[in-house]
Amino acid sequence: MRKMTSVFIVLLLSIAFTGCKNESYVSDLEINNVHGVSISEVTLLEDKLNFNLVNESDQRIYFGADIRLERKRFGKWYKVDKANLAEFPAPLYDLSPESKEEYSWPLDFWENMKNGDYRLIKEIYITEYNELFNREEPGDELYYIVREFELKQ
Repeated sequence: MRKMTSVFIVLLLSIAFTGCKNESYVSDLEINNVHGVSISEVTLLEDKLNFNLVNESDQRIYFGADIRLERKRFGKWYKVDKANLAEFPAPLYDLSPESKEEYSWPLDFWENMKNGDYRLIKEIYITEYNELFNREEPGDELYYIVREFELKQ
């Protein structure tokens, strides 16, 4: 019985510290690969994370309303779960070249927000020209724009 309890504890601890289902959304090699597109400094004001999505490139970018959040623990990035909110299909927005858009997200959008090191992840698409329809539209390749910040409440 004692051996079985020890095995159970080791198994439980390994699951807790490996975070299999909560590992990062992206690898460090995939982030901030679009020159001129960035997330400004993240600030906390009235229990909301505030930042700007900045497009200083010469291309229009496209993105959904959603934003992902990760927390650094033990030197690795792990997903922060969203609070139990209803999810709907997100519309696709765009941001013109040489412009920026301000965003504000309440902390209670995510579960268990504590002081620590975090990063915001925004998924974007860049413009591609569609020769069939003779117009610009969102490309097929997904890019990740990331900004690290420290949360102190």
